[in-house]
Amino acid sequence: MVLVLKRIARRLVSPSQWSWLSWYRGRFGILRALTGYFALLLHPDICFISAAEADTRHPIAIRPGTADQSVFDEVFLKREYDIDVDSPTVIIDAGAHIGLATVFFAERFRDAVVIAIEPEATNFAVLCRNVSAYPQVRAIRAGLWSRSTWLRIENPDAATWSFRVLESEQPTDLRAVSIADVMQLHGIDHIDILKMDIEGAELEVLTHNAGWLSTVSNLLIELHDRYRPGCTAALEAALSDYDYERSKHGSTVILQNIRRRSAAMLALS
Repeated sequence: MVLVLKRIARRLVSPSQWSWLSWYRGRFGILRALTGYFALLLHPDICFISAAEADTRHPIAIRPGTADQSVFDEVFLKREYDIDVDSPTVIIDAGAHIGLATVFFAERFRDAVVIAIEPEATNFAVLCRNVSAYPQVRAIRAGLWSRSTWLRIENPDAATWSFRVLESEQPTDLRAVSIADVMQLHGIDHIDILKMDIEGAELEVLTHNAGWLSTVSNLLIELHDRYRPGCTAALEAALSDYDYERSKHGSTVILQNIRRRSAAMLALS
């Protein structure tokens, strides 16, 4: 009987909604999944994780049947960005997607300004929705790059968390910003936490004008050599004059307490 009901439900429910139902039930239980499904019928393109379920002050919007679900798992269940930092005041979330890591940082470090940078327009729209209740968050629709220029999305049909950018010879609706640009725009002189998950653009950011690294205390970075070979080598080269503590959580390389080596230490290296 249960199997028959399940088959009927599969025919009535869209694939994206079924994906969301299965995902939601596995994390929050069947009753909450059914309640959430009725809400989803009213708004089929968006669903909400309640504040109680996410352990946040405000509900979180995600798109059913998309990579948003996996990003929620990484950020809130696996806690990929949960690092111990003493009272940070400035956090940059580069490659912010729909703002889940941004919300995590805003909740975890409530006195910090969080600057969220996301290039893709549909992701950015959901990001703005998710961070609207957090006055300390500043959202920028742009791609992180080594300099100010124009960008384009290389793979517009990719999963929502896999959009890659390339420099454009012609003006587009997508601008590029450097770390220096962001710091100047927001009047900051240091970055306590820089989270960088920018699908291969880290090669450009790390290879050119990487002097910004001296202003960063903690770097959380996902490397994408599979898209742009040389990302890992570029990180190691950029860090060659620095000491730090290194670890890894999931796909994220965590570099904490970054500090430039003294002239004496550099002479010995």
